[in-house]
Amino acid sequence: MGNKAEIVQADTAIKKRGRGGKFNFPNAIDPATEDSDTIRAVLSETLQWYDRGQDRPTTDEGIYQRSREYLQSCIDKGIRPTVENYCLSLGYARTTVTEWKNGNNCSAARMNIIKNAFDAFAAFDAGMAVSGKLNPILYFFRAKNYYAMRDEQALVIEPRAGVTDENAADIAEKYAELPGD
Repeated sequence: MGNKAEIVQADTAIKKRGRGGKFNFPNAIDPATEDSDTIRAVLSETLQWYDRGQDRPTTDEGIYQRSREYLQSCIDKGIRPTVENYCLSLGYARTTVTEWKNGNNCSAARMNIIKNAFDAFAAFDAGMAVSGKLNPILYFFRAKNYYAMRDEQALVIEPRAGVTDENAADIAEKYAELPGD
């Protein structure tokens, strides 16, 4: 039997793999590997757009100019555009921007500006996914939740020839011959 220290260590060990393990998925990030430089960079970018959004545009032209400013900043800094930071840059909640994208409580021009911005984000994400630079699961999530893409198949059922009284009688006779429960 091992000493007391070995027993305590075995009891407190974190299960890493297998059923109930914390790191079963290849895209899971071990919290011990968090990179403080990356965290600083991401939060710095978020804070920049949070601050920029305090002077939020109120006209359609202002929304267009801020949208261009946001995308150009992403190009200049070599960072990934996100819907979240885009909304922060505009100074409006995501729910408000989503309403505009759907044409609610805004002009047709504003709806088109927002739709075009989302189309730019979708095109960027698709390009990154195709080139293997964006985790496919993340792409699926963003495509479904932000870009209204769906993984569905429409099933159209068309009735054939209508049932006539004669057919109904034949059907009733056929099923009358089936054994009961």
